[in-house]
Amino acid sequence: MEESKLIEILRTLRGRELGMFLEYVQSPYINKHAQLQELALYLAKFAPTYLHKEKLDKHYIFAQLYPNTPYDDNVFYSLFSKLLRLVYSFLSHQEWEKEKGLEEVFLLRQLRERKVGDKHALAAHRRFVSLQKQPPSSGKEELYRHWDDFLFYRELDLDFLGRGGRSYDENLQLKNNRLDLLFLVEKLKIACDMLNRNIVTQAEYQPTMLAELLQYIDNQSIGGDRDAILPENSIFAEPSLLIYRCIIDTLREIDNLAHYQQLKTLLLKHYQSVERQEASNMFGYLLNYCIRKINAGQVDFFEEIWQHYQLLVETKIIYINGELPPWEYKQIITTALRLGKNDWCRDFAEQYKNDLPEDSRENAYCYNMAAIHYSNQHYRDALLALQNTEFTDTTYQLGARILQVKAYYELNESDALRSLFESFAVYIRRSKEISDYRKKANNNFIRFTRKIYQCKTQWRENLATKNYINQKIKDIEAEMIDRQPTANKDWLQNIIDELKANIIDKKPN
Repeated sequence: MEESKLIEILRTLRGRELGMFLEYVQSPYINKHAQLQELALYLAKFAPTYLHKEKLDKHYIFAQLYPNTPYDDNVFYSLFSKLLRLVYSFLSHQEWEKEKGLEEVFLLRQLRERKVGDKHALAAHRRFVSLQKQPPSSGKEELYRHWDDFLFYRELDLDFLGRGGRSYDENLQLKNNRLDLLFLVEKLKIACDMLNRNIVTQAEYQPTMLAELLQYIDNQSIGGDRDAILPENSIFAEPSLLIYRCIIDTLREIDNLAHYQQLKTLLLKHYQSVERQEASNMFGYLLNYCIRKINAGQVDFFEEIWQHYQLLVETKIIYINGELPPWEYKQIITTALRLGKNDWCRDFAEQYKNDLPEDSRENAYCYNMAAIHYSNQHYRDALLALQNTEFTDTTYQLGARILQVKAYYELNESDALRSLFESFAVYIRRSKEISDYRKKANNNFIRFTRKIYQCKTQWRENLATKNYINQKIKDIEAEMIDRQPTANKDWLQNIIDELKANIIDKKPN
């Protein structure tokens, strides 16, 4: 039973949420089936793992619910299926609880259809306006907020017409404006996603009507000045519209630093005005811009990334379900290490360890401590930190293997390094979760590290002349230019430069 769809989804209900589900099932309004209530309470005893095979056997469960009754497969699976539907209903209800604005829309619809007095509609109107003035609720997408607005003003306009309205009513204009805003913002978001994927995966997405939309948006600015201050009630002053319009520019014109600066200014000014997940996506474009600049050789953008991440952690914008994602934890520490902030990294790793998801906490912590040890040139400590960890996440798995390669290289552990090259290549080849781009980048990393280490060994052991090694290094550098992409290219260049310096000084290392 532990592999059933019901058990699978029950595992996602933790703590208070599981308690709320049990209350939901016990509600006579929702469910009057006594055996369903008993089944929910029985299964909850084994939360959150649901791994007790004997007591989760279908015959055992049936006996608890129907004592002294012969087992009936149809009855049992019907019961499981009904409880699964109740879980689905509960999750939908949880999502509905976030839609306070939509609740007022549906109330207005009922009031209009029941033809009750205006006092009820006015009260609903006031509540809706009050809700719109509150900060965006977590988990509510921008799309649904604008859609709620459109539906609300639509109901008000229908109510006006139903009462025989013949004069001007602002709700018709507001309905039109909110639909325009919904369309424009969503089209810009899709265009941003398409342009970004075209860059990352060399896809060929074609955002339709983009030129016309951008021209239309830009023409709304006062005197054509996109930096002009628009009236607050203008949809073209909407933060999400301004931000996505600017993101388009950063994606299309990466060499124009003014776009990046404008995007940074807009995000710092408006990030509290959009839902947290929306803000996280927006900052993602800002971080990706910095990464692209770094990949182009502008390493000063590491400082920019570090500054952005401090805000994202402090405000918990990048948190998911109240937890710091392990890949963000890694990226923050990796970035800070590149800036030489090793002591800061150690403090950060300790301070935010308990914010990581419990099931990946220890592995993520050990990996990042290994990275800090490596940066402090404590190579054996780095290897020791990785010794008893087993990563399921591919980002950490790749990172751990690269870290081991670097440590063995620095320690001149030839046998261990050769063995790791082989196992690393096999892992990359067999993995179905690693993209072709990352496979190529990591295979190139292995290829060039192997060649550089061979030169280093030949020089250390006096197996080749200075001219021969120099020529080999030139060949490697030329090949690195031709073979793209390559993971950890800057580290490869650093060890090449170090080898060159040792050859010039005639100091085998």
